[in-house]
Amino acid sequence: MVDRFRFARGASKSEPFAMSQFYEQVAAQIQGADSQSLSLIEVVHRPEGERFYRPRGETKPTNLDDILPSLRKSFARELSDRLINWLPERVTDVIVSGGGGEFFWNDFRPLLREARLKGHLAKPSRQANALGQYIYGEAQLVAMINKLAAAQG
Repeated sequence: MVDRFRFARGASKSEPFAMSQFYEQVAAQIQGADSQSLSLIEVVHRPEGERFYRPRGETKPTNLDDILPSLRKSFARELSDRLINWLPERVTDVIVSGGGGEFFWNDFRPLLREARLKGHLAKPSRQANALGQYIYGEAQLVAMINKLAAAQG
C-alpha cells in the first residue's frame, strides 16, 4: 500500500484467494477435470474460440467459452468485494498486478469504477507482482530485525 506517496510498510494483506481457486471453479464445471492440470490451465488462458479442454478418459472436449465468462464475472466480483472490505476509506487508486490481475482486468475494472476507485493495471503485470512481493518481504524482514534489536536492548 502506498500512503501519501510513501510505502505504508506492513500495511499489505495477503488473502488465500488466487488463480488456483479459479481453476478449481472451472474444473468443478467439467466432469473428470483436474484443477491442477497444466492442460486445463493453458486452455483457460487461450483466446476465445480456442478454449477446448478434454480431461483424460473423456471422449468429447468441453468448450470453456460456454463457462468462463460467468465464472470470470463472479470471481472478479468476489475479488472486488474482498478488496473493498479491506481498503481504508481514504484510498482513491488501486494498482492491480500479477497474472490473475491481468486475466480478470476487463471484469474487475468496472467494479473498481463502481466503487469510485481508479484502477491501474501494472505492466508487465507479473514482474510488478514479483516486485511487490519483494517489497513486502523486505518490510517484514526489517520489522523482524527491529523487534530483535529492541529485545536485545
